Amino acid sequence: MNKLTLILLLTTLGACGKLIPQTPVSAGVRGSIDPEVKPYYDSFVKKSACFQSRPALSNLTIKLVSKIPTADGTGYMAAYCDVTQAQVISVSRMFWDAATEAQKERLIYHEMGHCTLGLKHVEDRNAIMAYSVFSTTDQEYARNYESLIETMYSEISSCDFEFDPTIYKSV
Repeated sequence: MNKLTLILLLTTLGACGKLIPQTPVSAGVRGSIDPEVKPYYDSFVKKSACFQSRPALSNLTIKLVSKIPTADGTGYMAAYCDVTQAQVISVSRMFWDAATEAQKERLIYHEMGHCTLGLKHVEDRNAIMAYSVFSTTDQEYARNYESLIETMYSEISSCDFEFDPTIYKSV
C-alpha cells in the first residue's frame, strides 16, 4: 500500500464517532478476544496491574469486522466501543491490516479506555484518549509512552513503561 493511500485511509478511519447500530453480539461470544488483537489486550491488562484503577474486563469482547460506518455515512471508523448491551469493541479489518504496531496498540488502548475504564475523549491531541488516536506519530508515541499510559489512568504508575513493538511481531 503506498504512503498516500495509507494517509487517506488513516485520515478517514482515525477518529471515534457515532456508530450505526449493529447486530448485537450473540451470548456465545461475549467475553471473547479475537486472536489477532489478543497480544494488545494482554499488554493493556498487564499494564493495568500497575495502577489502583482496575478496568472492568469480565464481559469484554473484541472482534475484527470488515468496516464500521459512521452514523452520517460520510466515512468509516477504525474502531468503536459499544456498551449498550455488553462491552463490545469492534475493530475495522480495513484499518487493522494497514496499521503499524504502535497504531494498533493505541487503538486498542483507546477503545479499552472507553469500554473498561469509562474514559471520554480529551482535547490533548497527544493523549491516548484524544478524539483521533492517529494525531501523533509512532515516534512521539514511543517517546512519551510512560506519561501517556499514566495520563490514561490519571495516576502515577508503580511500574516503568517503554513501548516495545517487538512484543507484537509474532502476531
